[in-house]
Amino acid sequence: MNKNQLRVIRWIGCLWLVTVLLQGCGEVLNATPTLPEGIPTNAKPGTPLPVTRTPNATPIPLPTDTPAIPTNTPQPAGPTNTPLPSNQLLAELNGQTITFADYLRYRRFYAFRDLFFYQTFVVSPQPTALDIEQLRLLQKQLDELPYQPVDKRKLQQYLQDIILINEAKKEFGITATADEIDIEIGNQIGPVQTFSQSDLEATATARPVYTAAAAIELATIAVVTLPPGVTALPTPTILPTPNPILSPAATAVARQQTFFDALKQITGLTRDDYRRFEAEPSVVSRKLDQKLRAQLPKIGDPVPQWRFSQIVFKDEATAQATMKDLQAIPIANLPEAFAKAAQDKSQDMLTAYRKGDAGWVVEQMVETDLFNLLKGLKIGQFAAPIQNGGSWILVTLTGYEPNRPLDASQWEYLAGLSYGRSVAFDNWMRAKIQAANVKFFL
Repeated sequence: MNKNQLRVIRWIGCLWLVTVLLQGCGEVLNATPTLPEGIPTNAKPGTPLPVTRTPNATPIPLPTDTPAIPTNTPQPAGPTNTPLPSNQLLAELNGQTITFADYLRYRRFYAFRDLFFYQTFVVSPQPTALDIEQLRLLQKQLDELPYQPVDKRKLQQYLQDIILINEAKKEFGITATADEIDIEIGNQIGPVQTFSQSDLEATATARPVYTAAAAIELATIAVVTLPPGVTALPTPTILPTPNPILSPAATAVARQQTFFDALKQITGLTRDDYRRFEAEPSVVSRKLDQKLRAQLPKIGDPVPQWRFSQIVFKDEATAQATMKDLQAIPIANLPEAFAKAAQDKSQDMLTAYRKGDAGWVVEQMVETDLFNLLKGLKIGQFAAPIQNGGSWILVTLTGYEPNRPLDASQWEYLAGLSYGRSVAFDNWMRAKIQAANVKFFL
């Protein structure tokens, strides 16, 4: 057995103990918001309209006054020879600076979490050669983090969490108290129980991640040369293989202490890092979502609603060409022509099958640009193509009722039963990201 295999086996032993303590915790790294009082827990998720909140929606860029850099700028393929200085400035968010040391701690935490999930849910009780090799690769990735180019997507996610915590406190006074943090950590690092397949699927991505906000666009970056500072954080030592026997009388405090000892030994991180990177954002996002859900209209409430049809295109040129074709159609024949074009050309299969019909929507169910467009149309009119998510769409207004009752499927969509978080939360995060003052220094 060579030196690398021995080193990985030591990692396996360390993570094995953590696995024994944590495997099966139904709420490990899972902060799906709890439904507020009055919302039925047995409501079945409805099928959301396809016009917004798609998982592949185009990222929303943070505003910046810096010159654009091509998005295809080549990145180094492997680790650099010298780590960035710990005090290297990477970003500034509303006056708050993010250094390479801050970013590296964030990256180490999630690299450890990836390693933990692999060890917990994938590796067999008797690791195979393939298991050992994969663990070796995950360990190598963690060890080489100081030498790797800055992962822009991870930096974006870090900024998103900061925006969430700061703005929730500023607007609503929402914070995570010390007791709430302790409870959250206890829930995430709790008693051992059996995982079902649905539990594994629900917890594999930790707390809900706002898709659009998590992908803050970095196409515009301020390039700043900073003087060299101190060296990057050293690679942590590996925890020796522990005794895998855990006393049944071990308390929750002891279980948590064992976990955090492993976290520190492997990554150099502490309980405070766990609080900042995982527990606090989880608590704040859940409390904020509950507050915003409570402000949503209830089933049966009369609300203004718009009905429209759409044609979804991959590119603007095709959308513009189709609009010109429709403009040549007599007004009396336009509804039929629009429906035929939707069937033949739309990239959205659901609404194409329905001849473009997207159904009735309320304001919160569509993107702001689309809603503003619908408000400006009269029934039977259509407007120039607009970008919606990663596509271009042509829409025509087919109906409007100022006091149409909200139905159950619409409420389920607004409450986020299919996504784990409300539309109001997504809209709130989107607005805060767009308003943020962000500069990048890479």
